[in-house]
Amino acid sequence: MRLMEYLSEIRGNDPSVLIAQNRPAVCERRARRSRSRATRWARFRPLILLAFCAVVGAQDDAVVHKSGKVFRVCCHGGTPAMAEEALVAVESVWSVVVELLGMEGRKNKGLLDVHLYRSIAGYEEADRRLTGGRFQRNLAMCDPITMSAHVAVQPPCSDEALAAMGLPGQTVEMLAWESCHAVRFSLCPNFASQPMWFVDGLAEYVSSICCDPEKGSDPAGLPRSGARMMRAIRLTEAGEMPAASAILADDIDALSFGDRYSIRAVFFRFLLTEAMRPRTRQAVAAVISTGGGEGYKEKVLAKAKMALGEQLDRRFVRYVARLDPHWDEVFRALDTRHETWQQVAYPGTNAIAWRRQPVRGKGIRIRGGLRILPANERQQFNLLLRAPDLGGFYSVAFVAGDGISVMRYRAEVNEWTRIGGIAVPQLQLAEWHEFVVEASGERLRVECGEKIDLELPVELGRELQWGLGAQAGSAGEWRGIRAAPLR
Repeated sequence: MRLMEYLSEIRGNDPSVLIAQNRPAVCERRARRSRSRATRWARFRPLILLAFCAVVGAQDDAVVHKSGKVFRVCCHGGTPAMAEEALVAVESVWSVVVELLGMEGRKNKGLLDVHLYRSIAGYEEADRRLTGGRFQRNLAMCDPITMSAHVAVQPPCSDEALAAMGLPGQTVEMLAWESCHAVRFSLCPNFASQPMWFVDGLAEYVSSICCDPEKGSDPAGLPRSGARMMRAIRLTEAGEMPAASAILADDIDALSFGDRYSIRAVFFRFLLTEAMRPRTRQAVAAVISTGGGEGYKEKVLAKAKMALGEQLDRRFVRYVARLDPHWDEVFRALDTRHETWQQVAYPGTNAIAWRRQPVRGKGIRIRGGLRILPANERQQFNLLLRAPDLGGFYSVAFVAGDGISVMRYRAEVNEWTRIGGIAVPQLQLAEWHEFVVEASGERLRVECGEKIDLELPVELGRELQWGLGAQAGSAGEWRGIRAAPLR
């Protein structure tokens, strides 16, 4: 059965819809059919999943299995360590979701499958088989028929990098995100009808909490959460931010793909603030308890509006105005959940994340350590500097097996200019290297095994921002990064 036919059948056979329509006889007949269909599916589900694993496993070499209390991870073409890390990322998803939905005490009736694909090709093949390829660009999805999550390792990186640093943070987040959908499918008979602010907002919140319980509840310090906040800030500055009532009504199709995801995530975070949480419980109860099918959207919207109050739009505007993310991640992916920060760039795009709080004074000193790992493409990490009137930024490039290069990027003409550099034989792959970068006025000094002192073509001002970057296809780690004004 095709996906949309399946979803249509769910909407058309939800007994609670017929109860609301006062058609008990029809309801009973359809309820019996639904129970019978569910029983037949439950009988064959393990065999179908086994067959699916066999087919996809052939595309991605061996399949490693790791089981917990709620999930079974099927790691296609990966290692036992990858499967174990994936299981740790998802195993707490169930408890977080049931608490948010007010379903404490609910137990899972069987293990939910989470598929992790070492190769993008393996994921794409699975997506084509399950959904007809609807989620190729996402590199992550959850199939509602099998209630199984599917995620590709992303950004792609080498086996050596994976062994050294573990799964990319982006992959870990997507594992928890899609597993949240699987839990929601298993708990909510009306899952196919639920509004997108709830679907995506819940997944973003749950994934950040499960990946990092300490920082997840305060996402301002996480680059990926910060990037979503920055989208809301920029939309507000451009006068294009939809009202909360429009988000609640799922009336935000005019926004871009990335903006829609981000705004739903920010909106859900707003709903979980201390002031809004009691009202939100009522709105969430309406989402999960109202029978799906015809008229569901209108009923839930009316109940949610009543629960969230007449001041919803104004409160959301004030919430967005107070957002203060620590990072502006322009291109993924920087992960700061641990003491050692991981950064992996997608092929074809340089990863860039700016620290938003400026350093004010006569100059800046940045010190720390870096480890560039073997990559499928370029092997280069970048320390970035910019000032309000610079019209671009400076990049201190650490190139493994080569040395240090200092570049200037001019945004108005999209042009790179090399200012200078030095060979550093000690700068080798997979080894930690300490560095110090000082910038003041027209001078830039870099120390990392060797020293270089350069004159800059455009003087830096007294208010500087710094950032971290990885050249397209590169992977590695930063540690102990400290930025302070020059005294």
